[in-house]
Formats: sequence, structure tokens, C-alpha cells
Amino acid sequence: MTELAGLTGLARNTLAAKSGARKVDAALSPIVRILAMAGEMAGDEHRAAIWFKHQPIPGWAGKTAYDLVREGKTDKVLAYLEAVRSGIYA
Repeated sequence: MTELAGLTGLARNTLAAKSGARKVDAALSPIVRILAMAGEMAGDEHRAAIWFKHQPIPGWAGKTAYDLVREGKTDKVLAYLEAVRSGIYA
């Protein structure tokens, strides 16, 4: 829960006490989209989770999707995944 709080920028207590609240949903939604898209592309959720935390994204100086999400750049991760899906980085 602490790690998820760090990713979303929400307090741990907020995540635990207010799951389903708009603020929590808004913070989690992009992460869920990233993991769902990566899971579809990788073939399973476990691989997607490993990719999210450990695989550097080209053009981001060794940063992973996890790093970019922590920096508030979920849109960049989603754009990268869309590009891969379209065959640009195949």
C-alpha cells in the first residue's frame, strides 16, 4: 500500500480508507490502464508487472514505466505503449 501511495501521490491512509472515492479512482485509473495495456501486450499480468517496474523505456535515460508514473508522466507511458502496439517500436 505504501508503494502504491508513493506512485499515486496520495497518502496511504487515503488509499486505505477511501478506496472508490473519486480522488483515489482518478489517481489509480492511469496506472490500471498502463498495467492492463501492458498485460494484453505481454500476454499475462505477471509479465506486465515485471515490465512496469524493471524494463527501461527507450528514450527515457533508463527510466522504467514505474519511474515515469512516479514523476507524473503516465501520459508518456501510455503514448509509448500505444506506439509499441502500433508497431513503431516493434
